Amino acid sequence: MSKEQETRHALLTQQTNLEKQQHELNNLVKKENIECQNLKTKIDEWKKRVLIQKDKQQEEINTIFSDLKNRHTAITLKKENQRIQNEIIDVLIVKLEQSLSDHFKNPQESNNYLNVITHFMNERVS
Repeated sequence: MSKEQETRHALLTQQTNLEKQQHELNNLVKKENIECQNLKTKIDEWKKRVLIQKDKQQEEINTIFSDLKNRHTAITLKKENQRIQNEIIDVLIVKLEQSLSDHFKNPQESNNYLNVITHFMNERVS
């Protein structure tokens, strides 16, 4: 073989090898594209799951805060009602003490007053 033919043969062999390598690289790129697409799909699915979980947690947090607010409101109302009742009791005790003192100055009035109270209490019991 002549030198020119050898060179030509070497070039053809090299071209064939390069074409095989190019074909292998193209297949590898296709595989990697498929794997990338699968990874993107998984990542999108994970993102959706994370968003759903985040929404659930936010909903739970909102429920907890709402419950706490309701309990705080109930406690505040209870304290305010107790304060009002205590104020009323304090005023009534002073008035009741004065009224009782006035009624028990005279023995006849005290008997009448006690009879009225006893009658009232008996009505409540029955």
